[in-house]
This record gives sequence, structure tokens and C-alpha cells, in this order.
Amino acid sequence: MMATTRTISAASQLATVFSTDLRRLLRARKTLVLLIVQFLPVIFAIVYIFYDEIDGLAIFSETVEGVVFPFLVPLAAVFYGGPALVDEMEGRTLTYLLLRPISKPILYLGKWLASTAVALGLVVLPVVVLLVLVMIAAGGMGGTSVGGIAQIIGATALGTACYTAVFALLGALAAKSQFPGIIYYVIFEMIFPLFPILELLSIRFHMRTAAGFNAAQRLGVLDKLIFDEPLHLGWWVGFLVLGGFCVLMLGAGAAIFSSKQYQIK
Repeated sequence: MMATTRTISAASQLATVFSTDLRRLLRARKTLVLLIVQFLPVIFAIVYIFYDEIDGLAIFSETVEGVVFPFLVPLAAVFYGGPALVDEMEGRTLTYLLLRPISKPILYLGKWLASTAVALGLVVLPVVVLLVLVMIAAGGMGGTSVGGIAQIIGATALGTACYTAVFALLGALAAKSQFPGIIYYVIFEMIFPLFPILELLSIRFHMRTAAGFNAAQRLGVLDKLIFDEPLHLGWWVGFLVLGGFCVLMLGAGAAIFSSKQYQIK
């Protein structure tokens, strides 16, 4: 009898990598710690809403705009996007993974999907809980539309995916260090948004655009350096840029991981 070679489809490989890594991440101690951190703004917002009798829907927008977008979304991405491959290097398990009959791009994509799924849960869940509590306190949606809420949650989710894709790429490039991810965040997400034109290179700028927030966060002295008015792009432009950038970073990261030779010591 002729021996038959069993072939595993790319979809099955991807599902296996995703489910295996997802279970590992959900059991990790850092997931519980980060979940607590992500819920802290919700707790503070609830205190303001129920005890100070202020506009809960305004607090919701301000919390997402001023805390979730600039700090909590990148924090979750750093914890899960960057270590997607760095952890395997430090644990000396990457060699074992590469010996499995799974292509490198599928392995990279599966690990990114698992990391992004956990990061999304940690970021979006507190936002949704805060929204529900705010609506209960306000007795309804007030002047906020369903479309506006969908934009905010959608921008949060897509921004998280973009950040994890960037940090995963930098992790694949640096192999054993997350320092390039920190440098990226400081330059592109803290400094560039303060300057005209350069702000367009910031993920946060396009998240704010997609969510319907005022996208510009320039320094006062630079606000009219080039334009008389801040850039105003349609919310759909924000979503298109975020989606395209995420795909670009994923493709570049997969290409780097597939071609780079990693030295496991």
C-alpha cells in the first residue's frame, strides 16, 4: 500500500495555534492583573456619576478619549502584542514551535490573533461596562446616538488590533527585547501627535478620528503653525487608515518572522 501524507489546511493550522495560545494567555497571571488595571477608570467614573450627579455620558466620552485611547489601549497591546514572540524566545520554546508542521506566517498570524483577542477583551469589556452603567445612571442614551457609540467601540477595537500588530512586528524584529516598542510609543504616540502633519503618523490620531473625537492634540504654540484650522477627516477615513495600517503591519511582521533566523540560547 502506498503511504499517504496527511496535509493540514492553513485554516486548521491557524485555528490550532490561535486556540492553544489563547488558552495560555487567558491562564496567565498578567491577564488578571491587567484586567484590574483596565477596570480602575471604570470604578473612578462610577464614583463620579453616582455620587457627584454629573453628566455620565460626558464622563464616558472623556474617559475613553483621555484615558482609554492614550494609555489603556497601548498598555494592553504592549503586554500582548510585543511578547507574542519575545516570550517564546525567552522561554526557549520557539525552536519547538518552528519544528511543528506549521508555516511561519500562519504561526505568526495565529499568535497575533490570540494576543489581540485577549487584549480586545481586556480593553473593550470595561468600556462596555462603563457605557451600560452610564446609561443606567442617565436613564437612557440622552443625546448620544447608537452610531456614535458604535464608532467609539469600533475605534477602540480596531486601534487595539493596530497597536498589537505594531508591537508584534517590533517583537519579531528585535527578537528578545520590547525596548523598540517603547521607543515607538514615545515617538509616534506621544511626540508626533503634538505636531501638524506628523500627527497623521499616530495611531491615536486615527482612533480619535474614527471615534468622532477632536483628532488634533497639538501644543498651543504649534496649533496654527501650518494650518489655520486642525485637520478634520471623516470618521470613515479613520477606520480605513486603521484597517489598512493593521494589515500592512501584519504582512510586514509575518515577512520578518518568516525570513529572520533566530538564535535560541
